[in-house]
Amino acid sequence: MQKKDYSESPKTADDFVSSATGETALSEIKKSKKKLVTVYLSLEIIDRLNLFVETEAKRSESKSVIVEKALEMFLESRLSK
Repeated sequence: MQKKDYSESPKTADDFVSSATGETALSEIKKSKKKLVTVYLSLEIIDRLNLFVETEAKRSESKSVIVEKALEMFLESRLSK
């Protein structure tokens, strides 16, 4: 059995994140016109969202996409009044 060389210092979190790779290229993320926003929802709305996801949502729709579409529809209906 070979011994591992632990003489290298462990990576910092920033080093780890900057060297990480995934399914989405960094250039695609930068091109996105979306911004992360934290929104607090009531437990009732979260339960309704989970039920919708389980029963009616398409497989490719995430909770984020569903909420985004619902908010967009709501805002459009408010603007058209």
